[in-house]
Amino acid sequence: MHFILGVRTAEIEKYADPVLYCPDNDEHLLEVIIQQQYFHVFFIPFFPIGPTDVWLRCNSCIETYYNPEIEDIYKDPKYHWFLFLGPIIIVGSIVLLGLIAAIVALCSSSSPV
Repeated sequence: MHFILGVRTAEIEKYADPVLYCPDNDEHLLEVIIQQQYFHVFFIPFFPIGPTDVWLRCNSCIETYYNPEIEDIYKDPKYHWFLFLGPIIIVGSIVLLGLIAAIVALCSSSSPV
């Protein structure tokens, strides 16, 4: 069964953080991962929803952690352009159809019949 509408999560940014360490193995190999949920139609993103999520992932043990202190540092409302791909496609299609209609009208009015 295919879902026409839905919500998915996109990974927006990745940062290496050499200051924090993994609580399991005490190594400084953590990545900061910023994720954002978005609404989609036919798996084409239309707009972001909800707050951004900030996670820490250890590169050696592949565990994911939540740290509220790091969330305040990396959490800002920047959205990736990919999350607005649906409206970009719709507006681009309307502009393209308008240009085509204008060109056809211009060509048909200038040609003698």
